[in-house]
Amino acid sequence: MCARGGWHFQISEKSFEDYRRLRQKPADGEETRTCARCGETETRPIPALGHEHTLTKTDRVEPTCTEEGTEAYWTCTACGKLFSDEDGKTEIEAPAAIAALGHDWNAWVTTREPTATTDGEQTRTCARCGATETRVLAATGDDDDDDDDIGGGTAPIVIRDPDVPLSGPTTKVSGLNTVDHMAYVIGFEDGTVRPDNLISRAETATMLYRLLTPERRDQIFTASAGFTDVTPELWYNKAVASLTRGGYINGYEDGTFRPDQAISRAEAMAILNRVLDRGVEGEPALEGIRTFPDNVKDMWYYFEVIEASNDHGHKGQRPNETWVAKDFSTGYDIDYYERP
Repeated sequence: MCARGGWHFQISEKSFEDYRRLRQKPADGEETRTCARCGETETRPIPALGHEHTLTKTDRVEPTCTEEGTEAYWTCTACGKLFSDEDGKTEIEAPAAIAALGHDWNAWVTTREPTATTDGEQTRTCARCGATETRVLAATGDDDDDDDDIGGGTAPIVIRDPDVPLSGPTTKVSGLNTVDHMAYVIGFEDGTVRPDNLISRAETATMLYRLLTPERRDQIFTASAGFTDVTPELWYNKAVASLTRGGYINGYEDGTFRPDQAISRAEAMAILNRVLDRGVEGEPALEGIRTFPDNVKDMWYYFEVIEASNDHGHKGQRPNETWVAKDFSTGYDIDYYERP
């Protein structure tokens, strides 16, 4: 008992043992200590120590036609962080992706010719991975032996794929009206034809559509193009949609047609004249021939434009046609739309 009266207690200070480290990583760590008398514990953080990265390389994964690849990267075996460089200076969240390459298609090959009543088929193969793609060639609906009604003709492959040069191989184009040499170029409101201007894929498709026989247009007609950039309200929608259905033209792997992608108007006329085996090398002896001030006689395309922009009957074939008068006012109901 205390001399001053009453009981007197002395409370000793806690006696903690040294802190014991619980974890320590490049991120903040943590340590704790415990009182030897009462068992109470205290915890405090440990600042990240930092360390020399020990890096392991993961090699680049090459992309395929359909699958993404990844760039090479390095992983620290101690902390798990990723780096884009072998020195561990540029940290990344994930390996950099490499876009899929897309197919490298060879030209379409006809594996089954269409007949009047049976669809044909074409196949193409990816030069990179060997994948194949097949499309239908619509039945012609005509008698291919009746040369008086529908001409065959040959066409540079550019008609099917405008990225292939004009000097490329030729392919059979059915359903073209090679008998009646109707105009398929109108010109512009200011009276010019602009042969040096570029012409779009949409305009070229429209020209080709005009050159089909009425029967063939009826067979392949559709207003649904199926391309993300060819919508129903566009003036060229029906031509592009129908020619695609008929197997005359293609779109691209990304689902677009790219209607504004261009070649020159004169080149397009030359292509189509060759398709139809149409052409002259001298001034036609026919009254009322349509001419244009910007279609100059010494230019390579002069007679191509004359051929393309005038209705006429004919005797013979390219390049030595003889023009004769012919009335096209009845029996030809093709809508010229707005261009070319």
